[in-house]
Amino acid sequence: MYILATLALSSNVRLHRNHLMTRRTVSVSTAAFLAMPTSIWAQAEAKPGSFGFAIEVDGEGSFLNPTLKSVTIKSVVSGRPAAQADIKPGDQILEVDGKLVAGAKARDLEPHLRKNVGEKLNLRLRRQSGDIYSATLVAASKSN
Repeated sequence: MYILATLALSSNVRLHRNHLMTRRTVSVSTAAFLAMPTSIWAQAEAKPGSFGFAIEVDGEGSFLNPTLKSVTIKSVVSGRPAAQADIKPGDQILEVDGKLVAGAKARDLEPHLRKNVGEKLNLRLRRQSGDIYSATLVAASKSN
């Protein structure tokens, strides 16, 4: 099932061989929205989740979209998914959902760190001791 939406579209009207023609222009994102299945629509209304950690980013290049050198756990909130997975401040994130952090653009990884409640986040991390481990976190409600 698809959701139908009414949108105000920009119109350019021109006369062509005695016929009035109207050309409507929609952006790619608008076109994608119009063809959005209801299952995706439901995801758009899902509640953003939280993992209970803050990060410190070391990157170079553009301030708005730096190339990442490293991402380090700055703090962990007790009782939240990161704490339950035994993630500690100072741990360095090596991979996010299978994507290497070092050399990646920040905006390419950002969507992987923003999950809705119930969605999983897979991380590979390095402890300050050098030990490498994996953790799978499930996004929890921000109010818990």
